[in-house]
Amino acid sequence: MINFVMPIVVVGRLRVRSPEFMPLFGMHALQSYEQAKTAEGCLATNVFEDQNLTFWNCTMWESEAALINFMRFGAHGKAMPDLATTCSEAVTVRWEQATATLPTWLEAHQKIVQFGRASKLNFPSPAQETRDFPLPVAVS
Repeated sequence: MINFVMPIVVVGRLRVRSPEFMPLFGMHALQSYEQAKTAEGCLATNVFEDQNLTFWNCTMWESEAALINFMRFGAHGKAMPDLATTCSEAVTVRWEQATATLPTWLEAHQKIVQFGRASKLNFPSPAQETRDFPLPVAVS
């Protein structure tokens, strides 16, 4: 019997609340991206710089344990405490899928809007709660 485990996809949409926070956010984003590219259990990763200080990320994981290890430790773990101050929108969504192909940004947007989980932020925008986000520029 073959034991097939479906990959876990995680999409994040982050909007930096002001250009003054870009240096800190950019440092964390770059370090987290580099961590993901070499993280054990990471099958794929992609990032997209949208407009209006909005950034998308997408990763695919072979297991929940690998995902949790990435989230809690290393550069990503160090970045998380600053999220509440630097961002006005921070929503993530995760799901399992049968294929090991990253979703398109349109699919990512649809999942974020329908099923996204909002992070607790100090200065949330109105869209943070409603998830009324515009389509990413790449697909509009």
